[in-house]
Amino acid sequence: MPDHTVPVSAIIPTWRRLAPLRKTLDVLRSCEPSPAEILVHVDAGDDDTAPWLRENATEVQVLESDERRGPGGGRNRLMAASSQPYVASLDDDSYPLDADYFARVVEAFDRHPEAGMIAAVITLREEDPEPIRNEAEEVALFTGCGCIYRRKAWREVNGYIPRAVAYGLEEVDLALQMLDEGWKIFRDHRLRVRHDTNLTHHDNPEQTASTIVNTAVLPYIRYPKRYWFWGAAQYLNKIRWFIAAGRTEGIGRGIRNTISKLWEYRGLRSPVDPDTLQKFRELRG
Repeated sequence: MPDHTVPVSAIIPTWRRLAPLRKTLDVLRSCEPSPAEILVHVDAGDDDTAPWLRENATEVQVLESDERRGPGGGRNRLMAASSQPYVASLDDDSYPLDADYFARVVEAFDRHPEAGMIAAVITLREEDPEPIRNEAEEVALFTGCGCIYRRKAWREVNGYIPRAVAYGLEEVDLALQMLDEGWKIFRDHRLRVRHDTNLTHHDNPEQTASTIVNTAVLPYIRYPKRYWFWGAAQYLNKIRWFIAAGRTEGIGRGIRNTISKLWEYRGLRSPVDPDTLQKFRELRG
């Protein structure tokens, strides 16, 4: 890495998307100052990315898995391997929009010592980025393709549930854990990340089925029992949303898989305090 670095690790989970990953790494190389280290987790079943990285991106620390862990499971491993006090999370198709992004990351945590996480402002491929604003507000949620973890806060939570397809689960769950430990999440409008996608890949039966399952898993493992009725309502509303959106293929599979997944994850049940859930709802509005 270049001499001028800041105490930030950049972590990227990837799976069979070498072309966008190469672009993201090119952007990271152009950042000034640079992160102190870059770590990439290559999930099982991707035989091309790790060899390319070892030959062409020698500054990158490469981790591999022999079973599918999904992006959340990959981030768990990357967090365990990182060494810096702040860890900037990206996807293989997301990257900073500003060259001094990592300097701003350190400044953001200096401004918010109560922050367990800082969320960047995300713009998709065809969107214009919002102007930089010297503002930040407390939020309930973040997006894994553009956020930064305080390692001290991370060590107080259990990390992500390693689901291969974790939409609707992993980020909400981690946010609840952070809030339950007394940490806050801020969105900082000086931190801007481009997510170079239009999200059309979400529209497939596997995503639909997994999202339905995830909508049940989250309240089961993280809500106090007296709030399970709210979780049930969220589950039914998600199914109705998919029907209204015409994404019916995958709904039946999701419903059929729900009970077996609840049983599989029964050992992870660790509900947050009711006050935490109330605060989360208030922050979401």
